[in-house]
Amino acid sequence: MTNPDGLCLCGCGQKTNIANRTRKTHGHIKGQSLDYVHGHKKGTNKWGDRPLPLCGCGCGNQVVLATTSSKKRKSVAGMPNKFIHGHSSFRTTFEERNAPLPLCACGCGKRVALRKSKVLRGHHMKLVFPGTKTDDRGFGTPCEIWQGHIDTLGYGRYEAWDGGKRSPTGTVLRHRQVWISANGEIPEGMDVHHQCEQRDCCNVAHLELKSKAEHLRSHRGISPEKYAEIIAALRTAQESQAGIARRFGVSKVFIWKLKKDLSAAVERRHE
Repeated sequence: MTNPDGLCLCGCGQKTNIANRTRKTHGHIKGQSLDYVHGHKKGTNKWGDRPLPLCGCGCGNQVVLATTSSKKRKSVAGMPNKFIHGHSSFRTTFEERNAPLPLCACGCGKRVALRKSKVLRGHHMKLVFPGTKTDDRGFGTPCEIWQGHIDTLGYGRYEAWDGGKRSPTGTVLRHRQVWISANGEIPEGMDVHHQCEQRDCCNVAHLELKSKAEHLRSHRGISPEKYAEIIAALRTAQESQAGIARRFGVSKVFIWKLKKDLSAAVERRHE
């Protein structure tokens, strides 16, 4: 047995592996300890018998001798590495890395995913609940303009929370929530319409309930007379929806929604 202690003959102090097969050209005998750790035979131990230094990241573990020289890693063959493999990317101390992650700044009680993060993803909208700003936009009374997030359609939105947990509905329309808080739940098939035509307004006095078809008519600028003629055409059912849409110069989607609203109204009357 050429290496009874099982330690690397370069003097690094590391234990060598057990040979899994005999290789006479390398001096390996199956079942016995190898003479060198992989890569240590070519280099020389320039460190000697001195104790190996600790890893520069602060983990408290000893580094190993470099097997090759590298300008990128600033290592010299036969000299101790500055870091254990993989520890050079750490930018915090060992105590900081093992400390619990900080809590989300929004107050939900959950811990952030990354140490440098202050809030969880999506929780920034809950840090400071936005308010409204009074602005006179030509309606009878001033509008209460939402100062939070505005979606692509111009409506104010905010993230709903329930007991520190995000609501399953995610973001909700602010003007609908204002109506629910003041008047109760919105009946099925009804929409909240802005009388002031300001989609970011949250003044409950400017809101009213309309059916989905009437709400759509209000935004399309269809006159009540024209709307009544479309309703009559749908009730007679003598023409296709596409034909009605072409005759009155409206979209097929509008006719479809109007027909759906009429069908729902009939079902409610028969209940």
